[in-house]
Amino acid sequence: VEIDEDVVRITVDYKRETPADAKVLRVERASGTATRAIRLPVSVDAAGAVAKHVDGVLQLTLPKQAPVAKRLTIN
Repeated sequence: VEIDEDVVRITVDYKRETPADAKVLRVERASGTATRAIRLPVSVDAAGAVAKHVDGVLQLTLPKQAPVAKRLTIN
């Protein structure tokens, strides 16, 4: 998982695992790499992000980045 301001990129590697004593007749799943990029409506605090992978499910907790105080200059 990579975080760049308001874009979260998830990359996975699919690996084909076959037991040594198995006789494979047909393979229906490909192996290789897949990537998905998701643009979020707000920037994310990458330092506070948490990723968990449990029972084949990836759970991301992405806290919003603290707003930057804007100064108003009056001339």
